[in-house]
Amino acid sequence: MVCSFQKHVVSSFLQILDRSLIAIDYFLGFYCHKTWQIMYISLISVFGAATIVAVIRPEFRQAQYRWIRSCLFLAMGLSAVFPVIHGVVLYGVRIAQ
Repeated sequence: MVCSFQKHVVSSFLQILDRSLIAIDYFLGFYCHKTWQIMYISLISVFGAATIVAVIRPEFRQAQYRWIRSCLFLAMGLSAVFPVIHGVVLYGVRIAQ
């Protein structure tokens, strides 16, 4: 029982920590490029806020708005992929790791 408790507490904490480290990755990955930092942080923040609104608001729970929710979730996922690809293009695979 103690092991189960530790697994669930630690895994929950690591998921929260992992989400907060994404923002730090943007700052460190584009440390010398303030414009890109601001752009990528703004992008993930806007998509995150829009996704939260779409999930919380009852109007968006209807089937006719399913495509909006799907597009927002897709945009959230891609907003994490684009900075990685951009970092590989700027710095190469070896340094981007």
